[in-house]
Amino acid sequence: MEASSEPRGALVVYETKGGEPRYRAKWRDRTGRQCSPTIGPAWLTRKEERWVRRSGRPDSGFYDEQRAYLRMAELIAEHDAALPQPGDPESVPFEELAEAWLEFLSHGGRAKPSTLHDYRTMLAHPGPCARGGRERKARIMREFARRNATAITTGEVAAFLDRLVVEGLKARNVNRHRQALHAVFAFGMRPGTYGLAKNPVSDTEKQREDGPAAIDAFTTEELAAIERVAREGSHRARPNGWYGPAVHEEWQRMNDQDAAIVKLAAYTGLRQGELRALRWRHVFLGEQRLSVEEAISGDEFSTTKSRRVRSVPLTEAACDLMVGLRRRGRWLSDEDLLFCTNDGTPLNASALRRRFKQAQRKAGVRVRRFHDLRHTFGSIAVRRFDPVTVQRLMGHANLKTTERYLHSRPRADDATRLAEAFASDVEPSPKPTQPGPTSRNGRTSRFRLRVKLGP
Repeated sequence: MEASSEPRGALVVYETKGGEPRYRAKWRDRTGRQCSPTIGPAWLTRKEERWVRRSGRPDSGFYDEQRAYLRMAELIAEHDAALPQPGDPESVPFEELAEAWLEFLSHGGRAKPSTLHDYRTMLAHPGPCARGGRERKARIMREFARRNATAITTGEVAAFLDRLVVEGLKARNVNRHRQALHAVFAFGMRPGTYGLAKNPVSDTEKQREDGPAAIDAFTTEELAAIERVAREGSHRARPNGWYGPAVHEEWQRMNDQDAAIVKLAAYTGLRQGELRALRWRHVFLGEQRLSVEEAISGDEFSTTKSRRVRSVPLTEAACDLMVGLRRRGRWLSDEDLLFCTNDGTPLNASALRRRFKQAQRKAGVRVRRFHDLRHTFGSIAVRRFDPVTVQRLMGHANLKTTERYLHSRPRADDATRLAEAFASDVEPSPKPTQPGPTSRNGRTSRFRLRVKLGP
């Protein structure tokens, strides 16, 4: 097979367990998939810390750099020939198109790990779940997996979405299925992928979603009760008496840590993933601030949701929490996590949510989500700061998201300000010296109101 003289990949040298150098080719195909086949033994020798070319002609079976590049070009051409050719998409099953899109999405920071996990779940094939043994819903793949992508019509997609509505899925969930389908077909239409001529999802209707739910914030009394329960350890199983002191000390450390993360979430408005990713180098007690630089998404360290670094002020009470955390005596270097397990690894998100719910039950507090601690911060901050400042503190990409908290201001405050506004705009006129005008019923008007209509 004729190969291009200028391949688009990269040549990599790696060392086997036996210490022998080998060439490996690396490139991405037109679907975005990473390819990295081994080429073969490299005609190299180690000189100090580098691999350099050996003298003489390469022995049979060995590759010098020129031959390795030629072989890489052949491998790329062979791989491309095996892919479905653009402009002839008739034989492309939907499941192959979906898998290629997921592979494309997984590279280059195109999606957060948690987002990618959600899409993989939605586009999974039927079978038992990894946890619990329950059968996957796999609604999309049950419907379209074996179908040719070009044979799927707008009517079929619309009928599928209608069945989800009848099944009882919420409008938001139905729209998420629609979004995933639309993205898969849009990828197939990209130049150099599968050459699809149209997207059958584009002409389907989105479900009308309800507006955001009302802000459900905690009161200071509720937060104090939850903190007290967490520190006492009432929300967790207590180790038996025959365990040694070290186990009991670790149990109490985790209790204190649970109390601290709850209060810090309310004091700073950080998302759970941002709290779990906090390191000591992000804490500036002298300046009373936190630098929010990363988050844990799908069990992986990633950027924040807005992909921006932000600075959040720390109240004195929040600083006291930090000082308390440092009393644990370990996991205190710059790269160590503020909130961690007994071996310094990040807290499990599901386990943290379960403990938080149990602490609320034990405290006699109405059970709410961990994310409502963030809402608590927003509803309090908006009483003292303008919306743009609150947007910056909370890391909202859109000001509309921040404006939700304006509705959580106390009604008494709004009523007082409105009364003051009317008081300044409505004034009685001076008492007339002459008899005033009479009304239609013949009575004399005792006073009149002057209302300012203009600015």
